[in-house]
Amino acid sequence: MQATQQELDAVRRSLGLDRPLYVQFARWIRRALVGDFGTSVFSGRPTFEEIFPRLVASLQLTVAGTVVGASAGLALGVISGARPYSWIDKGSTLIAVLSISVPSFWLGVILIYVFAVILGWFPSSGRGGIENFVLPGLCVATWSFGLLVRLTRSSVLEVMGDDYIRTARAKGNSERRVLFSHALKNALLPVVTVLGVQFGLVLTSAVGIEVVFAWPGLGRLIADSILARDYPTVQAAVIAVAVVFVLTNLVVDLALGYFDPRIRYH
Repeated sequence: MQATQQELDAVRRSLGLDRPLYVQFARWIRRALVGDFGTSVFSGRPTFEEIFPRLVASLQLTVAGTVVGASAGLALGVISGARPYSWIDKGSTLIAVLSISVPSFWLGVILIYVFAVILGWFPSSGRGGIENFVLPGLCVATWSFGLLVRLTRSSVLEVMGDDYIRTARAKGNSERRVLFSHALKNALLPVVTVLGVQFGLVLTSAVGIEVVFAWPGLGRLIADSILARDYPTVQAAVIAVAVVFVLTNLVVDLALGYFDPRIRYH
């Protein structure tokens, strides 16, 4: 059943699509400033009601995966930087390269087949208890893990060759004390910056993971809204993502001030 021309014109008037483009933009900006991002064309609900629960689900998955990936990546990166060219360094390098190279959606399919279909240890889809976080969380963790291993290793290696590290060694400090008390804070400066950017990228780029695991997140909502041509929801979701990026960068700047006191005075 096709809509009549009169019905199409009525919908265009209700959405403001019959007005010039600059008028539509000014109207949308005016409403956005007061928190009114319109109504979803697909569901008929306010876009905020559509986005907020999806954003919470995406943040939960992103935080869980990033914490796991960052913890493992930082630990292996520090060990690799402290013991370059050892078997631990070579093994972690191989694992990091593999984690960066493997597509997340393909890894998700493999994890579902092995741990959900064959072994039956974890559910294959949905958002419920902690067990639902394991498989998609591992996929998210691989994004941060590989990059942080390589970046942390390079940063630790660079810092360990500085003059103040040689001075700390000359004072008789143990290698462990030199690493954790003198080198690690400076080595983590670029790592913290990249970790903040990675968090925002994972939040917005996890569409494949959310689709594979049927995770009701923001990325999946954006993909579904684009296919349904639900433009108000897409616009509001993009604004939500931009806000998360800004807040993440603010947290990163505050964290850098903790690691490097010189930043607090600039």
